Amino acid sequence: MFPKMLYFYFDYTNSGTYCMRENHSFYYEEGLPLQLLNRWCIQNGSSVTGRITAFQSLTGYKQKPIILISERSQQLFFPTHGLKSIKCYWIQYQSVFQIHRVEDKTQIIFCDGSSLELAVDYRVIRSQMNRCQTYLQCLNQTQDQYIHQFIERVFHG
Repeated sequence: MFPKMLYFYFDYTNSGTYCMRENHSFYYEEGLPLQLLNRWCIQNGSSVTGRITAFQSLTGYKQKPIILISERSQQLFFPTHGLKSIKCYWIQYQSVFQIHRVEDKTQIIFCDGSSLELAVDYRVIRSQMNRCQTYLQCLNQTQDQYIHQFIERVFHG
């Protein structure tokens, strides 16, 4: 389910979250985007609150937190606006191929060739992409440290 997701957003007209997949098909989920993210996080042993806390703790960034769905897949979603903004889109980091400045907007080109144009400054999207990369580096470094410590205890005890 997750690898085919490109982005999602809340549609106040229909009071639900619309999700775009790689095959250009939308599907509808009842509830707010954070509720959807929370369900996915819980399926992977955590919660949105836990994921936000981990992101803030590991990176030091407080605003527009990146949400890790699963440690195994390292699938990340980043918000384009504050978490409670009605303009917020959630973009799957691994699905982004390129980003381009288009006047005062940003065009996101996804790996499947589809695109999304948002009224968001290019620097915001670029910053969120950089935060995703930083977060993944922090997670992988932390995992490597735990593995190294485990090996040291087991073999050199």
